[in-house]
Amino acid sequence: LRSVGGLSSNAIVNMFEDREGSLWVATSKGLDRFRDSRVVTYSTTEGLAADLAGSVLAADDGRVFIGNKGSLDVVEGDRVTSIRIPGQNVTSLWQDRARRLWVGLDNELALYEGGAFHKVKGLDGGTLIGGAIAIAEDRDRNLWVSVVGAKRRLLRIRDGVVQQEFTPEQIPYGRGGAEGPE
Repeated sequence: LRSVGGLSSNAIVNMFEDREGSLWVATSKGLDRFRDSRVVTYSTTEGLAADLAGSVLAADDGRVFIGNKGSLDVVEGDRVTSIRIPGQNVTSLWQDRARRLWVGLDNELALYEGGAFHKVKGLDGGTLIGGAIAIAEDRDRNLWVSVVGAKRRLLRIRDGVVQQEFTPEQIPYGRGGAEGPE
């Protein structure tokens, strides 16, 4: 894919496929939606807070969340709204099975619920130090969060509380199976 083929920019930052089969592509110049060979671009012209979409998530209810510089933008139908974030950048987005929105913010992780960001505390009780770059959920409803920064680690979070931290040395490399840390 190149900008000459419909992308708003050649610098692709993130991608997400929604339940209807649309491919959402976050680029350095906006957000592109590919559906049935048609491309729709969202940028500041359509209401995004900035053109640098860093992450994208299509939620179960049809809304699309865009991690943008200084805001969390929401596309709902033809309408775009912006939610001011407590930070500068959204580093990752995840919707868990309970349909709660998890947001990586600069060097922290937060649950966005009830119109507010609730920051997740680390094992030591302080805020997480490091950027949450990837989030996934296992069948037992544990969130697994990859954190980078001064201390790289993998976190297991249950009910919004960090249960375990794994350093890179503690994380087994997969060799044909999908086993997680114990």
